[in-house]
Amino acid sequence: MGVIRGFGELLEDEPEATADLGRTITATAERLIELGEKARELEETASRDPTHSRIDPESLLTEVVAQHRRQSPDATIDVSIQSDGSVCTGAEIRNAVSELIENAIKHNDASNPRVSVSVESEGGWIALSIEDNGPGIDEMEAAVISKGEEHALEHGSGLGLWLVNWITTRYGGSFQIHPNGNGSRATIRLPRIEADQSVEDAAKRPTILFW
Repeated sequence: MGVIRGFGELLEDEPEATADLGRTITATAERLIELGEKARELEETASRDPTHSRIDPESLLTEVVAQHRRQSPDATIDVSIQSDGSVCTGAEIRNAVSELIENAIKHNDASNPRVSVSVESEGGWIALSIEDNGPGIDEMEAAVISKGEEHALEHGSGLGLWLVNWITTRYGGSFQIHPNGNGSRATIRLPRIEADQSVEDAAKRPTILFW
């Protein structure tokens, strides 16, 4: 696919009609390359046994948000933490949160992309939500997430959301995404671990794929 992308880029320097074809080839190749990378990441995640640990949401978000602020300086990323609890999950959760923030920025056609990240306690759970001011999730994409299955006439556009869901549910959590006004809202819920509780006591078994 890298070679095909290279040929597409060469065609972009040709006259208008050929240049349009070149841009289409380049964009398609880039999407397929990204899909392959997500598939590889999903395979690597699935092949490893879950390793539960105590993770502080504030520390997690400080690192992930700082990375995306550097990569996307035109985007505004706000963070609100209304919980002092930690979550019992694996280190892979960083990839899941990063994927959602990246999606919120990348698929946003607003002149000033804005992403709001919040953390709240919900009983024995910690809810981490990511909202954006983009065009909102596609209805087909949302239906796939809701049903947890794909077929020829109803399917997702990539593997990113499946990766998020796989990481979340393998640690006993859940994942939801749906339109929210002029944008989308994605929420990861993970088991809360108390300060005096051991990781072994707080660890939960994998949940069903969708909740």
